[in-house]
Amino acid sequence: KLADLERLLKKQEVQAAVHRLQMLLRMAEITKLEEHIKCSRRADAIKEEKLGLLTYNLASAESQIALDSEEASQKRQAVREERMAALNKKHKAEEDKMKTNEESYNTQSKRLKEKLRELEANLATYK
Repeated sequence: KLADLERLLKKQEVQAAVHRLQMLLRMAEITKLEEHIKCSRRADAIKEEKLGLLTYNLASAESQIALDSEEASQKRQAVREERMAALNKKHKAEEDKMKTNEESYNTQSKRLKEKLRELEANLATYK
């Protein structure tokens, strides 16, 4: 009788551990998706800003043909190029964050799934 009770308690402990790991996996997936959405939105905003800058560059170039000195034109172009480089750098950083987030999730998920398989195998011995 006491052995059966201990066995049942142990089985419940393992079931609880399995449930906790399943919840951790779900939470990790949700976190991964939330981070991906945030990074995607920031990357999209940067793309929009780059598009705006390119549109501005085109309009500016058209309006300034033969109206300005070469030196002023070159200075404006240098500023635009610098801004575009900064936007490209920000965009790359967001892409890198998404990649790092994905790799982190994959590593964590793999570990949790391995542990979950172990616990489920252990749980099967109680049936």
